[in-house]
Amino acid sequence: MTDDPIDKQQLYEQLEEAGEQCVSEGDLENAIACFDAMLQQERTAYGLLLLAQAYRLNHEPEEAHQYISEAIAMEEENHWLRFELGLIFMQWEEAYEPISGLVNLEPKNDLFLAHYGLILYHLGEYDEAVQICTSALDIDGLVSRSRLL
Repeated sequence: MTDDPIDKQQLYEQLEEAGEQCVSEGDLENAIACFDAMLQQERTAYGLLLLAQAYRLNHEPEEAHQYISEAIAMEEENHWLRFELGLIFMQWEEAYEPISGLVNLEPKNDLFLAHYGLILYHLGEYDEAVQICTSALDIDGLVSRSRLL
């Protein structure tokens, strides 16, 4: 392999795609390996987020916290990263502010609405959670998190 930037970018994208495929198949160990290899190509906040999410799904909160904290240090104003930090430890109050900020910025974003509904549900705001998730489903009927409610 050469040091050609195109080759590195292609490898990065292939590793990202492979990692996301592994996550969708529930093969979290290989997903973690793919995302870790991706970060060896280029250390980005997005790559750190993917790795943190894989660790969170694999029930390894300490590792997830380590990588999401590093991502937040890279992009301190990124609401999504702060939201993920709240999810890692199921600290719904911690996740509420960043996700509500994202919804305020993009009120028609079905993914943000679905996550907002999920947080509201965990905070005991059931009626509002159903209303928000219904809105997300109206935008995109395939939003999986909305179907949790």
